[in-house]
Amino acid sequence: MWHLMEKFREKSREKKYRLFIEQLKPQPQDVILNIGAGNGLFLESMYEKKNNIIALDLDPNMLRDLRRKHPEVQCLVADAKQLPFKNNSVKISFSNAVIEHVGSNGEQQKFANEIRRISQKYYVTVPNKYFPFEFHYRLPLYQFVPKSMQKWLFKKFRVGLWYENKWEDINLLSYRQMKKFFPGTTVIKQRVTLCAETLISYKN
Repeated sequence: MWHLMEKFREKSREKKYRLFIEQLKPQPQDVILNIGAGNGLFLESMYEKKNNIIALDLDPNMLRDLRRKHPEVQCLVADAKQLPFKNNSVKISFSNAVIEHVGSNGEQQKFANEIRRISQKYYVTVPNKYFPFEFHYRLPLYQFVPKSMQKWLFKKFRVGLWYENKWEDINLLSYRQMKKFFPGTTVIKQRVTLCAETLISYKN
């Protein structure tokens, strides 16, 4: 099962990356800000001009791991809800599956507002709330379990993120919510399986 999930993840990333290149058309001189880069498993692994990437994350340990794998990439520890950039100063912002981790809808709105404020172009993805299988917890329909019950299940049975020893308040988004957070942009439903697993908002 885990092998199939990794194959799905790989195919989904390849499809998202192709759309990013096709729609935002980054030029050789363009700097790309990767917001919530983690340890560099996606953009830093696929984009050829690695020295043009600024990898931003709140976790310095993640960025240290990223830098070991991709020493050409610039790294910056910062809060994505308070980005240290002037208005419209970033040519391209990229954020893959981060907005669901930043907190409540109010915190997600701050995250979206910051991306819109600093970016000339941007590309933001999120798992589709209405895809039946919740990949963070690897359980079907788990996103619809009340938060209080999720906490209880984690405490009793350790149902939670497979790579974290804690429960996390993950807030997946719907198509309508993505349109609200990123008004006036293109929002598409991407699918690798029969249903759309990912929502993507981009401004080009």
